[in-house]
Amino acid sequence: MKVLRYLLFLPVNILVIGIIFALFKLLLYWMVGFSTFWLILTLVFLSSIILGAFSVFANLLLRLTFKLCPNEDLAFWTIVVIVGLNILYSLYGAWSMVINISGKFVGVAIIYTILLLELSGAMVYGALKSIDEDNSRSSNLS
Repeated sequence: MKVLRYLLFLPVNILVIGIIFALFKLLLYWMVGFSTFWLILTLVFLSSIILGAFSVFANLLLRLTFKLCPNEDLAFWTIVVIVGLNILYSLYGAWSMVINISGKFVGVAIIYTILLLELSGAMVYGALKSIDEDNSRSSNLS
């Protein structure tokens, strides 16, 4: 049973983190299409709501996949490595888009970079908190 859990953990984790980053990339494409007024309005009022929703969704999915792996250290470092690779891929994709570069695009790309780094930090922090919760549960049981 443990071997099956090890074999399922990596593909499920790659799939879950890939879906989270793909949805976040769609957010960039959605924001680039806004007029300047709606872009500023969205960033001022809705950016924290959007980031919070993505962070909660990502942490929920990562905690579910974290339970799949029998080794907590392997789960944590796998999440860190996959998130790091997805950050590099997403930032490269965001900054190398073939569109007319304007001030609005640069502004959206900078904000997208900041939001992406915050989301990634929240994902890694959620994985770290999962380790702490599991350790506190096991110490309470003994």
